[in-house]
Parts: sequence; structure tokens; C-alpha cells
Amino acid sequence: PSQLGFRGFHGMLRVQILLGLGKEQGTAEFDLLYNSESPARFSGVVKERRADGSLQLVLGVHVDKPGRYFVMGRVDDHRERQVAYLEWDGELAAGNQTVPLTVFGKLLHDERPEFPLRLRDVEGFLFLDGGSPDRMHMPRLSGVVHKTQVYSLADFADSEWDHEMKRCYVDEYSKD
Repeated sequence: PSQLGFRGFHGMLRVQILLGLGKEQGTAEFDLLYNSESPARFSGVVKERRADGSLQLVLGVHVDKPGRYFVMGRVDDHRERQVAYLEWDGELAAGNQTVPLTVFGKLLHDERPEFPLRLRDVEGFLFLDGGSPDRMHMPRLSGVVHKTQVYSLADFADSEWDHEMKRCYVDEYSKD
């Protein structure tokens, strides 16, 4: 799109397709959210560590536009069985930063994946306040981005996740 007059454009692009097969005709449309410049880029470097009974996959990110980011990735096991969908939501300052995606220990115990795990299809975006569109996408890392070491389930906690926010939700639902 940047070579077709959309340099500097940030917004929705609609693609319309006219289809024909014999005498039958139809149309299809889909919208794309396009930004000509990226607010941040994944470095491709992933470090792993065990923290609080869980496995953290820490992504390197270079941030050009500071703000609130949302990052997600998928984790499969060695047999390509889906194990987890990971999310991170937080503030990033300009410069080289890291984003931790956490695979909770209890999830590993429940799913019993075959190691090594594979982090794949990592994507993210910067939230934009008060406008439309409300986000700027980062270039996606498609396919397998990182393979973990081989771990034993004994390396991870099997206790249920506990957090102040969880307790608030449980208390609210208990009132219903």
C-alpha cells in the first residue's frame, strides 16, 4: 500500500472482490487495518526463565512510540499440540524493552505437554486513545519463533493461580 499512494496513511482499507463463475456473480469485501509505520518491532530474541513456578518467555522489543501495548503468542508442544495462548498488556517506554509472556505452571501440569515447547505467531499492537482506528500493529513474527529447553513438570508449580484481581472477580461473582 505504501507504493500505491498510502505512505503515511493509518486507517482502514477496504478490499472489494468481484467474483464470477459462469452466469453466477457475486462480491466479497474485507477490511484491513493498515499503518505505514510500525510503532515497535520484535527483535526476534527470546529468553526463557522459570519464575514463580511458571515458565516465562521474554521477548525483545524495540519501541519507537511509547505507550500501552498488547502482545500475544501461541504455544504448542513438541507434537504440535496447542498448549497455550499467551497475552501481555502493559506500558512500554521508547528504546529496547522486554515483554514477558507467561505459561503458568498449573497449565503445564494440566495439559502435560511434550517438551520442548514452541512459541509461534507472535503479534502485538499499540493502543491509541480516542481515535479510530484504536491501534497500530507491530510486524508479526509468523511461524515458530522459539523452542524452549526440555523441562520436567516437577520444575513447575501445580498450584492454582492467585492474584488480587482474581479475588476481586470471585468476590463480585459470589454476590450474584
